[in-house]
Amino acid sequence: VLPIFDGKKIFGMGTSSNSITIFVDSKNPVKVVNGISRLNCFKAVSLRENVAAIELVNPNFVDSPGWVAKISGALAEKSINILEVVTNKASITVFIDKDKMKEALSAIKAKLNEFSG
Repeated sequence: VLPIFDGKKIFGMGTSSNSITIFVDSKNPVKVVNGISRLNCFKAVSLRENVAAIELVNPNFVDSPGWVAKISGALAEKSINILEVVTNKASITVFIDKDKMKEALSAIKAKLNEFSG
């Protein structure tokens, strides 16, 4: 699947037992979706544009429970929907609607400040 992205930046990838979600920066997302569809490996392929990624990196995430809950709670308090969450050791990436980016950053920053001060 990855050669279809032809060097485009992949911001995140989420998988479950019956789906795969790939977040990629592309000037022509329809071309990427069509390329994936032509592989005939998936039951369905869909596209969602105007998605933003917020990546948080902190070594404390590794051994401290509850960070995903804190971040998702901060966004929920502002009625910001999370489209996907990807975690990997010391990083948490949340994908949201692009038009909520500024508000989301502010909410997350405020929540992180509660626990750092």
